[in-house]
Amino acid sequence: MSRSEAAAVRRRLSASRLLLAADETGVERVATLLGALPAGTKGRAFLEVPAAADVRELPAPGGVTVSWLVREHSGSAPGEALGRAVRAWLSEMVVDGSDGPEITAWLACLGDRAIQLRDGCSSALPPSRVALLG
Repeated sequence: MSRSEAAAVRRRLSASRLLLAADETGVERVATLLGALPAGTKGRAFLEVPAAADVRELPAPGGVTVSWLVREHSGSAPGEALGRAVRAWLSEMVVDGSDGPEITAWLACLGDRAIQLRDGCSSALPPSRVALLG
């Protein structure tokens, strides 16, 4: 994602909390987005990678926690740990019938993983609040 794309995405963000989720194919897009977010942004980023060597420091606002999910440690199939982390975070943040925080999910994965992750988010969030970062 170019800096101008990231700026356009940032302008569209109106939620009080962000959920960013990516597998190794989307880490660079999420890293660019994290670096472009305003200082007061709050949320969580889950990044699933194959190996510990893929983990690195990413610039992010102080209110955004970045969590690395390393497959070689979990023994999970690609996308499994990411899906579990996203569902668990959403289950804590979204409570039926509550006036909890408005959340926007930005997902950066390819193929079936993107569809599965989007579908998992859509069960907790309105479809207009779930976007794929191509």
